[in-house]
Amino acid sequence: MPQIKSKEEALQVLSGLEEKTLIRVAELSTNKKALGYFSNPFQYSVLKGFLK
Repeated sequence: MPQIKSKEEALQVLSGLEEKTLIRVAELSTNKKALGYFSNPFQYSVLKGFLK
């Protein structure tokens, strides 16, 4: 997994996703529980570990 360090880099990566995938990521961004996994360092580590 690449290390993304800025909003610009993140948007560049997201712009390369196919439309269906980008829509699903956007839908997750509106879910409070899903956002918890991204905003909490421990939960994010668990999520990344699960995806490896």
